[in-house]
Amino acid sequence: MLGCLLLGMVAAPARADEPAPSTQQQIDELKTLIEQQQRVIEALQGQVAALKADSTATRETLDKTQQAVAETERKVPTGPLVTSAEPRIKLAISGQVNRMVNLADDGHSTDGYFVDNGLSPSRVRFVGEGRYSDDLTIGTMIEFALSPNNSNDVSQFSESSSDRLDARKVEAIFTSRSLGTVWFGKGDAATRELTRSDLSRTEIMAYSNPADLAGGLFFLDDDGESTGIQIKNAFTDFDGGRQNRVRYDTPRLAGFMLSGSVGEDSKHGAALRWAGEGHGLKAYAGVGANDPNRDDVAAAYTGMTSLLHAGTGLGLTAAAGLQDQTGNDATFVYLKGGWQGRLFPIGDSAVSLDWQETEDFTNEGDTARSFGLALVQRLEGYGTEFYAGLRNYSLSRDDTADPHDINVGTIGTRVKF
Repeated sequence: MLGCLLLGMVAAPARADEPAPSTQQQIDELKTLIEQQQRVIEALQGQVAALKADSTATRETLDKTQQAVAETERKVPTGPLVTSAEPRIKLAISGQVNRMVNLADDGHSTDGYFVDNGLSPSRVRFVGEGRYSDDLTIGTMIEFALSPNNSNDVSQFSESSSDRLDARKVEAIFTSRSLGTVWFGKGDAATRELTRSDLSRTEIMAYSNPADLAGGLFFLDDDGESTGIQIKNAFTDFDGGRQNRVRYDTPRLAGFMLSGSVGEDSKHGAALRWAGEGHGLKAYAGVGANDPNRDDVAAAYTGMTSLLHAGTGLGLTAAAGLQDQTGNDATFVYLKGGWQGRLFPIGDSAVSLDWQETEDFTNEGDTARSFGLALVQRLEGYGTEFYAGLRNYSLSRDDTADPHDINVGTIGTRVKF
């Protein structure tokens, strides 16, 4: 570029009215031009050197930043953040929030109740587990229900109840593959949920004791006055409940498992459960007996069976119980038919229609009946269920006029974590 410029300057013709420069003048002019171009070149070289220095500094800064990021990533834990003080025991935290709205008509008025679902209350659970050997596992469980406005507590006369904090389970667990499981502390009695664990997948809305959905509501007479009988007083399934006890479960053999428990106040019980599948069917069955150690009750006996046809999704559940008590024995009968499939693309669906009758439980001669329709929709992969249903409660009495029926519409959601 510079050579072309110089040649152009040399070759450029002089104007006619100007005298021709001498050779020495031309040489001096060329020297001056070369010196100017040299200064420009030196300035450009300085700029290039500065750019190279800046690039090196930038590259060094980038390298240091990347190293700092890598060091930070190494310090961030990639596994669970919950740890146990005892390194051989793994700690897990889980639980659920289960909220719903009941719109209830008691024969005199219709009100909305914003409640926690008494069938499966909100809760938090801490489970510790460690493997002592190939055969023996040692564990613990602490579970609290955190249930504000439980559906078993609110009523027409108190729509806002106190927050329920219930220590559901506080127990040590020793599990042997060959010998079975010992549960020591507060937890499920041997007959706990014997008749409630069916195969319908609608237990969040409907199981053998329908009272838990709206148990706090009172039956009212023709004048709108309370009969003094709440839904939870009229229905039962003689569940063994939770208690401070020692419980033992045998290993499963051909699908059978035997359980026995002895607990506080000399309460004790036993249950035999079986589960299996074949020929396109899944099945569950159980029978149990428990002594609640009450003056007016000798023992309670329960049994149930539940079937599910895998191909069609159709299912059937039946349960019954008898309580040997002073006067007439109390009884309950429960039937449920259902279907499972996929109504919506977000996950599995389950629908059921059920009926329950309890006799002579609250008072001799009383008969309580309930029938309900339930829909449960799962949101796949997120531990979430949406549910809705309708339920009727009625009470027939021998010694006085029958109170008004209670009709309840429900919508709710349960999110597990």
